[in-house]
Amino acid sequence: MGTKEINWDENLLFIGNDIKVNNSIDEERRNEIRKEIEPWLSAIFQSEQFSLLVGSGLSNALAKIADIDSQDMSRLEFEGEYSQEIKAYAEKTAEEFGRGTPNFEDDLRASLELLRGYQIQDITASDNDSSENEDGEEEKI
Repeated sequence: MGTKEINWDENLLFIGNDIKVNNSIDEERRNEIRKEIEPWLSAIFQSEQFSLLVGSGLSNALAKIADIDSQDMSRLEFEGEYSQEIKAYAEKTAEEFGRGTPNFEDDLRASLELLRGYQIQDITASDNDSSENEDGEEEKI
């Protein structure tokens, strides 16, 4: 298989190991090409490594363009009544997962688990929002 001279003024499509060259792409040909490209492109964007690369690289680039600091993986500082409990639980689970030092994900997971607990508690409370008094009559709480 010989090498092909590339004319950079043409439309080039690299699909898998194939090089497709076409100077003018009509609507019918565009649909044919789309059927070849879309599965390949979907597979690329679903790969773990590419997601990580684009995820951090893209967000860092956009933050730089916007002249703001990007979010790193450092810890979140919660305020409020349960901030210390969230922090302690995040530290505990980070240790259990073998990471040692907790990060953003540990804090976020701990806060979401606390929120879910409140949601469950509210559901349970609404299911049990009535009780019987001493006379056996149902009484709303």
